[in-house]
Amino acid sequence: AMDAAVMLVHDGRLACTVLLYWCSIAFYNFFGLSVAKSLSSVHRTLIDACRTTLVWSIDIGIYYIAGSAAYGEQWDPQYSPMQLGGFVLMVV
Repeated sequence: AMDAAVMLVHDGRLACTVLLYWCSIAFYNFFGLSVAKSLSSVHRTLIDACRTTLVWSIDIGIYYIAGSAAYGEQWDPQYSPMQLGGFVLMVV
């Protein structure tokens, strides 16, 4: 833990990245609580599950749009249908 504190003090980019990460988590929790307050916790859970599915879908789309193996994830005939089935099961 002491090494991490020393790194944060001496590396401004790392400190900025950690601060941005904390802010993103704060906004995520704030908006999650707002959804739970306005709708319900069930809605928040479904939105969170759909977020995971959306990130995976965009990841596959980026692979085929960018046309490079450096970005995104290729559709794997063996495992991607299983992932898709898991996402459907998670949302249903």
